[in-house]
Order: sequence, then C-alpha cells, then structure tokens
Amino acid sequence: MHKYGHKNHGLKAGRDPEREIVAGVDACVLARLYRVERSAGSHMAYIAEYARAKTPAGAGAACLRMAGRVMQAIHMILADAAIAF
Repeated sequence: MHKYGHKNHGLKAGRDPEREIVAGVDACVLARLYRVERSAGSHMAYIAEYARAKTPAGAGAACLRMAGRVMQAIHMILADAAIAF
C-alpha cells in the first residue's frame, strides 16, 4: 500500500501520518473488494491513531481528506493487477 500511496506524492522519511492514513484506507478498500475477512474496525483503529482522532467521525474526516490520494493508489494497484493477469 505504501508503494502506491506515495508514488505521486514523494517519499518522506519515517512514518508520515498522511501516508499511513492512505495505506490504511487502501488496505480496507482492497480487503472489502477482494472479500478478505478482516474487521474494518482494525483498519479504522490504525487510521484513527495516525489521524490523532479521538472519535470515529474524526477518523472518517481523515479518510475523506485523503480520498483523492486513496483513489489514485487504488487505480494504480488495480491497473497493475490487471497487467499481471
């Protein structure tokens, strides 16, 4: 997820909160898309930690703030997956 999440936004040293939020949302979207059994709550807990959100609404706001980057990453991942087949 990190590879695609920073592809168009540069790589920063260490754990960048925005990059971690994008990776968390990407993981959640792909898990749901491919029906991988994992609780969405675990993804949201990860996102909330990096967003420093104290409420579910705060975590959701962080997801929406990163939605454009998430969509870019998902499109690149799915395009690469289609090429692999």
